[in-house]
Amino acid sequence: MLNPRVAQTFALLMHELATNATKYGALSRPDGQVAIHWSIEGAVAEARFKFQWQERDGPPVVPPTHQGLVASYSKRPQHRILVPHRRSDFAPEGLSYEIDAPLSVLAAVSGGRWKRA
Repeated sequence: MLNPRVAQTFALLMHELATNATKYGALSRPDGQVAIHWSIEGAVAEARFKFQWQERDGPPVVPPTHQGLVASYSKRPQHRILVPHRRSDFAPEGLSYEIDAPLSVLAAVSGGRWKRA
């Protein structure tokens, strides 16, 4: 379970990714697809949250000329801790967006233990 601040930021990022995919990306075409994968990897003390959004079969990707929410929001200093390691790849075949962050920064904590859903 994500802590409240991270959950809010993550929800905004997901909304922006889905909106952009629908307007300009893979979901703007009937055969377009979005693959979403997430995992928690590593031992408890060093566990990492990994998330990947991958678009395929949409129109050719053109890197943006301005920063949208995904790029600008997660780079603001007050939000950097919420999404500390992220990468966007505007490859012609489809947008890829990844998060790789320490679970200890993102997770809700209860009684010294992480909550697991």
